[in-house]
Amino acid sequence: MECFTFLGGMFGSILSIYLSSIGCNASQISTIVSPSSIFTIVFRPIMGIIADRIQSPKTVSIYSSVLVIIFGLLFGNSKNIIF
Repeated sequence: MECFTFLGGMFGSILSIYLSSIGCNASQISTIVSPSSIFTIVFRPIMGIIADRIQSPKTVSIYSSVLVIIFGLLFGNSKNIIF
């Protein structure tokens, strides 16, 4: 679970800087950055439940880290604010 927290923290810390560098205005940046906190609040307990059920927090961390990397790369290559 620590890898997910680390990757999410890294992504969240540079997200607003990245968005301003590609020309997003303040309302677009806040529309994108605000849900990331809500996402973490909602999905962190779900990941804990899954880790408890399969008895392998390491497996859940690996899969969630891979998903964070994939979606981070997709987000970085996207020019659409909806994505």
